[in-house]
Amino acid sequence: MKKFTEKHVNLSKRRYYAKFFEEHKDNSKKQWGLINELLNRGKKTSDIKKVVGENGESVTDNIGIAEQFNSYFSNIASNLKSGIRGDASNNYGSFMDRSNANTIYLSPAGPDEIATIIRKLKNKSTLDTKVSAIKIASNCSEKFNITLSNIVSASLAEGIFPSKLKCARVVPIHKGGSKTDVTCYRPISLLSSFSKIYEKVMHCRIVKFMEENDTLYKNQFGFRAGRSCEHALLAANSKLLDTISKNQVALLLMIDFSKAFDLVEHTILLEKLYHYGIRGPAHDWLRSYLSRRSQFVSVNGTDSNATEIRYGVPQGSILGPLLFVIYTNDLPNIDKAAKFILYADDANIIVTGNDMCEIKGKVEGLATQLLSWVNANGLLLNLKKTNYMVFSKKNVNKEINLAIKGSPIKHVSEAKFLGVIIDEGLTWSAHIVALRAKISRYTGIMFRIKHLLPLKARMLIFNSFVQSHINYCSLVWGFSAKSNIDSLFTKQKNGIRAIMPGHVRYFFNPEDKTVPSSTKAAYCNLGLLTIHNMIAKNAAIFMFKLYNFKSLLPDSIAELFPRNIPLPSDMNHEKDSAWLNTYGTTVYRNSLFYKGPLLLNSVFKLDSIPPSSYHSINIFKKHATDVLLSAQSAGSLDSWEAGNNALQNIKGLRCSSRNRENHINYKEPDFDD
Repeated sequence: MKKFTEKHVNLSKRRYYAKFFEEHKDNSKKQWGLINELLNRGKKTSDIKKVVGENGESVTDNIGIAEQFNSYFSNIASNLKSGIRGDASNNYGSFMDRSNANTIYLSPAGPDEIATIIRKLKNKSTLDTKVSAIKIASNCSEKFNITLSNIVSASLAEGIFPSKLKCARVVPIHKGGSKTDVTCYRPISLLSSFSKIYEKVMHCRIVKFMEENDTLYKNQFGFRAGRSCEHALLAANSKLLDTISKNQVALLLMIDFSKAFDLVEHTILLEKLYHYGIRGPAHDWLRSYLSRRSQFVSVNGTDSNATEIRYGVPQGSILGPLLFVIYTNDLPNIDKAAKFILYADDANIIVTGNDMCEIKGKVEGLATQLLSWVNANGLLLNLKKTNYMVFSKKNVNKEINLAIKGSPIKHVSEAKFLGVIIDEGLTWSAHIVALRAKISRYTGIMFRIKHLLPLKARMLIFNSFVQSHINYCSLVWGFSAKSNIDSLFTKQKNGIRAIMPGHVRYFFNPEDKTVPSSTKAAYCNLGLLTIHNMIAKNAAIFMFKLYNFKSLLPDSIAELFPRNIPLPSDMNHEKDSAWLNTYGTTVYRNSLFYKGPLLLNSVFKLDSIPPSSYHSINIFKKHATDVLLSAQSAGSLDSWEAGNNALQNIKGLRCSSRNRENHINYKEPDFDD
């Protein structure tokens, strides 16, 4: 009876969930709401029963709790500022280049622009009106868009930001530790939905002006369209590989700022905006936007009193990240010889030299200038989280006893760099180990709820929990050693088994030597690429952009590839020998900079690429997927073959060491090694 009951209960659940997903197939929010409920990731209670005040006494009433949080959040910057030297705050101008002679012009906002902005707004929580209500009004009434565009245009012309839109509602979210300690909570700021419209209009004009004047630092990858963490990592990887190939030493200094967005000085920010050409009504508007802002904290349905915010860029805003990028735009001027890789408040500096003695001298000078810049701009370094790594082919002593403000900077052999774990050997093994553990954890969850969900829902979870992690920055670590990628392939196949219908054997039985169920047919039927082919596809798309759609890549990334790069239409050994001398070495062998140029010609035959692909990158993306799926499906559906793996089918230009000088005899690379 127990088995009978469980069988029919599970059958009813499957029918219910299948019907639910069919009814809400166009509503991802409801789908994920149910998935999170099944994963036991439902909304956690936001009620806060008690906090400990500054005097050590317990506060239990709602208004008292709200006031305690508001006092802490609003005074974070002031408390940190009290520990920063104020005598150097007027020296920030010494780090800035020549000012921009051009001045921004604020064109009026049109009804079409307003309608487009509203349509693209994300349906998130706001301080006042729901975004969905504004979208309905914008879609149903042209007069609404006309009226709002007139109001926004008047705000730009007069240089005044509406004071009613300057208040933020802050919700504390517990981030770990004691739930009675206010320092263990993260503030989530909610602004008016109409404020986002004003901000987006100004954001578009500032970005356009600064891009036209080439004002922003080229290696600033944060909060800029067409730039990503992957681009930042490629820029860093290229510099490190170049240094190692020259038999030099590179030091990567990873800077961590304390509450960087909260410590921005409004006076300094406005001066820098004026310096970069944000003058006239635009400057007045931004001064109005930053001045007399306030916030209140909402806890358990109770609101605290509003408190004025003196420092920082508005959290949860559209303009805030852009203003911070402008604020730190002059940081690379502290040392023109070093290479800076910036992603918003994540600053990484690469210093190169012939030996560690030279490196130490350069880094000590850089540290002095860095500290001067930080003090002048009213920011604060988190020296406990600031560390460095050393990259070299030589056997060198990597400890240089580096210190900033008397605090020692720790040397580490591996560290997380924009979500990817980088190691001093550039093998990416540590990142792949962490990635395997993450996928295994999610796969276990998927197996537990597999019998309840329809295939579409299981696919949704698989793409979110497995494929998305594999895709993240795969151009950086994806050409790692074959054993590393194969180990990830094993985990990916386990994820596939968690969504395959019916009973699936997912482990090896040592007693009867039964192997796990084959997944090749499932990959083919579901139209999914293996990890090898996902990496090949991403690399092919990147290289196709480089050859045919260079405008889609940042200039700083396109410049990483030399002019003598092999062309996919004419990969001639003699013509490509100069490129091969540098990039065919063991230093570059397992990187996009070597395998990327070879991939288009060896995997994607040029004569098979549709001519329309040269007019649309999206057409090439579809073509690349079709080519890889076709090759992946070849042969028996019960076993994987070498031809199914695009990464192993790359035909290279590697020449034998005996004939490297004359470039006569070449041999194909054996990537099975």
